[in-house]
Amino acid sequence: MKGDDERPFSRLPKIPANPAAAVAARAAVAVFALGFVDAGYSGDWSRIGAVSKEVEDWLKVAAFLVVPLCVLLAVSISGSTEEEP
Repeated sequence: MKGDDERPFSRLPKIPANPAAAVAARAAVAVFALGFVDAGYSGDWSRIGAVSKEVEDWLKVAAFLVVPLCVLLAVSISGSTEEEP
């Protein structure tokens, strides 16, 4: 369809339809992204021995990929219950 080609994220599923569930899903995605930032940059996890310094360095690199993907996912979660034409 020509209309689908004009909108870059038209093929992404619009989940969930319930506005309260959309807020909860966005919050879960944000907590997941912030977990990567915390694990990579706080230094607490390697200091207490939960992860090694090498793993913490990999988490720093992974945060540069995971956080933008989480932002994209959070934006794509629709809070509206009506279909768009």
